[in-house]
Amino acid sequence: MMRKQKKVLVLSSSLLTDRVLLFSTFSEALVPHAEAEVWLSSYPQNVALWKSKGFVAAGFPAVNRLSTFYNLLKKINNYAWSVRLNAVSIKSLQRLNKELGAEDHGPLPLRWASKLAIVLGKIIGHLGLQSFFEKILLPRLVHAANSPEARTRLQAAKPDLLVTTNPMWGLETAVALEAQALGIPIFSFIPSWDNITTKSRFAFKAVAYSVWSNLRKEELYTYYPYTQNKAVYVIGAPQYDVFFMPQYEESRTDFCQKNGLDPQLPIVLYALGSPMFIKSELATALDVISAMNQAGKLNRYQVLVRPHPHKQNNELVAELASFHRNVHIQDVGGAGLPSEKRSQSEVKIIDWISTIKHADVIVNLSSTILLDGAMFDKTSLNINFDHSPEGTYNQFIKQLRTWPHLKTVSDSGAVLYSNAVSEVLSNIDEVLEAPATRLEQIKRLRTTIVNNEDGQSGVKMANAILNCLHLQAK
Repeated sequence: MMRKQKKVLVLSSSLLTDRVLLFSTFSEALVPHAEAEVWLSSYPQNVALWKSKGFVAAGFPAVNRLSTFYNLLKKINNYAWSVRLNAVSIKSLQRLNKELGAEDHGPLPLRWASKLAIVLGKIIGHLGLQSFFEKILLPRLVHAANSPEARTRLQAAKPDLLVTTNPMWGLETAVALEAQALGIPIFSFIPSWDNITTKSRFAFKAVAYSVWSNLRKEELYTYYPYTQNKAVYVIGAPQYDVFFMPQYEESRTDFCQKNGLDPQLPIVLYALGSPMFIKSELATALDVISAMNQAGKLNRYQVLVRPHPHKQNNELVAELASFHRNVHIQDVGGAGLPSEKRSQSEVKIIDWISTIKHADVIVNLSSTILLDGAMFDKTSLNINFDHSPEGTYNQFIKQLRTWPHLKTVSDSGAVLYSNAVSEVLSNIDEVLEAPATRLEQIKRLRTTIVNNEDGQSGVKMANAILNCLHLQAK
């Protein structure tokens, strides 16, 4: 029996892309015009919700790890491009890994092979042969037996288009490579502002890409020159569509009651990043909140500590709440689950929106939450130091301002950078006393980076996919 509609198969391996597919304007624009199936690493969470949005939901196929040989080839390629592009973010991460001894683990032959791969990559980059090397590498990755289960299921599903929402991650890459081997065209949604300039290189080529803004489009052209001959859609950041939806609004009184907060006191939101990234971040937060307490600040305002939703780590941050009754730890859900198995319910989406909307100032360490805040005209304070006794990450943290996606923020004047614990406290006071001081800079930053002023980015993403389907049909 012939299908009346084209079929789109969407991959999601993160709660951050789950929420784009479920809660933005994406599904209402896509589902009436195409069969929509999703393969989810978070399956079976929210199955009823996926069904209500018109998706056929299924679990993610089993994925094989790439062999050591292929991983070494990918490392050569990554280093070659980082040298040739002078990729500030990636080179900074490479230096940090070297300082932390990341290459000094495992069997001796593997350590030597890894170091040799780095040397070869740098030589290839200096010689300008990176495009040639990548052209040889990518077709070989297609035949690396990445996911036999995915191949079988793709053959059965027969999608007209595969959509990857995390094209830089191994889970979706494995499925995309199987799709490529079967001749199934791929659409790559690049879900964040840092994915192009901070992540390992994409291991497959798509027929089309979508990015947030023109800044990201230019980065895509620079880092992946072959995309200049592909369709690249500038759609804005669809995760922020929900910030425009009245059904998710919650009063300050109701929000504070749920989180044990006093609606009459200012709320300082202290947002933590992944505990696996900058491991000293928690120690710095402890020192900052301790200083607040010692200075009597916690009688004047309250602190809501928000763990990263990918890394619910309340057991790690419980000590933060011991300083004062006005320090609270937010439950972001997913405790006990690995990152890829987490997803967010409508209740947690409302919590996220309300947290940003009702915060009076945001403290973070170069996190995307500063963009969340910009959507509600909130000023962010950026932790620009490592206050742990070792100071291991101090230089690295200061270098973050030079990373392409963060340099725009640093240059904008929209964010206050705090270089010491005492500065964090004085900057909080400054913002609470004059919250609108940086309003114009924040609005410009929002327009430049987020590029979602109407809450319709999900529609634009769906239309890009439908347009790609139409072009593939010709």
